Amino acid sequence: MVWRLFTAVVALCLFVPSAQAQFRISNIDEVEYLIFRTTRQDAIRRMDRALERELVRLGEVAGGLTDGQRFRLQLAGMADRQQVLADFDSFKRSLRSDEPVALQVNSRLEEVGDLRARAEQVFKAKSVLQKSLSSVLTADQMARVEAAADQLRNDLYEYAVRRTMMNARPSTVFPPEFQKAMSEAILAETNPPRNPDDSLKYQQQITCYKLAQIPEEKLRPLCDGQQWESIQQMRTNGVQYAEMLRNADVFGDDE
Repeated sequence: MVWRLFTAVVALCLFVPSAQAQFRISNIDEVEYLIFRTTRQDAIRRMDRALERELVRLGEVAGGLTDGQRFRLQLAGMADRQQVLADFDSFKRSLRSDEPVALQVNSRLEEVGDLRARAEQVFKAKSVLQKSLSSVLTADQMARVEAAADQLRNDLYEYAVRRTMMNARPSTVFPPEFQKAMSEAILAETNPPRNPDDSLKYQQQITCYKLAQIPEEKLRPLCDGQQWESIQQMRTNGVQYAEMLRNADVFGDDE
């Protein structure tokens, strides 16, 4: 079932910003293309279409929305859209006309990456829209929505783990049967991140981090000597990724 997600997740993966990216930009007017990948007005229309799709999805998952519920959720989504636009406008105003724009932008890559990601995923887990669900939906509707979210979270996490193990080493070192066994061990012993999109954005880092949390005695019997050496390196990398993942707010307070 996880592999049927491939088409859907490829589109999401295309929008993951690279921390190493260097942008070519010659004037301040190009900033909207840098952040939105289109004009500001086209970005507004795109966000409006995305909001409508999200409202339709929520209605289907929740078993239907009343007109009042839909209106309140639409207002919450519009607040998310306006916040993205306000943050973009603030970023653009902060750029000085007397300094090279490319130099200023490339000195703020983390901020640029965050703006680009939010512009593409306006109504995701930490949005006003999603946070308002518990106060707008009935208990039965909320249970349906949460069940669907849990399923998506688990499916994307499984996809990320299996893909990471498939790409971690050549098949001569990690043959398919080993990839399968190690993936199932990780999935059985760990929980997915709370935000489903993080499984795609940080799939390698999350897999290595989770691998490092599993007791050695549960993994060592699955490996031969060369495989265990590779798994140990991944576990070491996972420890090093921990601070970055926590700073990105990938896990809850209990991680």
